[in-house]
Amino acid sequence: MATSPFVPSPTLTAIAIAYRNPAYALIGEKVMPRATPVLGTKEFRYRVYNLADGYTVPDTAVGRTGRPAEVSTQAVEMPGMCEDHGLDYPLPQDDITQAKGSNTDPRGFATEFTANLVNLGREIRVAAKTFSANSYGAASVQTLGGTDQFNDAASDPVAIITEMLDTPLLRPNRLVFGKAVWGVLRRHPKLLKAIFPSGNGEGMATRQQVADLFEVGEVLVGESFVNANRKGQAANFQRVWGNHIAGHFIDPTANNQAGVTWGLTMQYGQKVAGTSVDGSIGARGGERVRVVDTVAELVVAPDAGFLIQNAISG
Repeated sequence: MATSPFVPSPTLTAIAIAYRNPAYALIGEKVMPRATPVLGTKEFRYRVYNLADGYTVPDTAVGRTGRPAEVSTQAVEMPGMCEDHGLDYPLPQDDITQAKGSNTDPRGFATEFTANLVNLGREIRVAAKTFSANSYGAASVQTLGGTDQFNDAASDPVAIITEMLDTPLLRPNRLVFGKAVWGVLRRHPKLLKAIFPSGNGEGMATRQQVADLFEVGEVLVGESFVNANRKGQAANFQRVWGNHIAGHFIDPTANNQAGVTWGLTMQYGQKVAGTSVDGSIGARGGERVRVVDTVAELVVAPDAGFLIQNAISG
């Protein structure tokens, strides 16, 4: 017999884990990939090593009877905490009863709908960290204005992005664009001439062509929308990913113990969904569907990335 008022359901949990917004819309899972294995406790610690130690080489010459020079490194141990992010969907018993014998699955719908909003909340958090100047070394942040912005045909996005790729200590292997920036960049005449030297600077570049041009493994474009107003107000849809560009060195195998990567996500347990009986819903009571994701999004290596702010105007 279950002893918890919140009963995990294998069926609903499967729906919550499987549910995703279209891959082209949400990119947060790729920008800050989840580290494995998942944590057994919400609290954790991770080590940040002295940046210079990995680049400082002492005298390596060894005399015939001498000893090799000794090397060591120091790390600062940082505390971390996974936070619960969850939402409830109150489901009246009338909805459940009237759906019996039909192809309608009110519990499944409630789980999918709620999981989508939990996922969107994560997308917003990851985008905020990605496009924050505090997530990078000072020398790796550039803010564009005037004729340098990519809306201007006289600007040179190829030169700007190439220079920024060479700025961090670890050259990024991934580029991240807001959708509006991507739409301007892929049609920029100088970018098209760099990809198609014999062309006339017209047309549109693909993500793979841009990745090949800048010698990165992947180009990610955040296309998701969020309603900036509260429920009940007139909708105000805005892009989650703004008018900026970021580049990151990402090691998908990195975790809180080893590896160098710009950012990652620590996860406590598994993302779950379940139901609990709630007699206060409607005239006949009902069920409360809950989806919970317990994570911590971390920028662990600011010097492994760059940020171009205000790549386009508006």
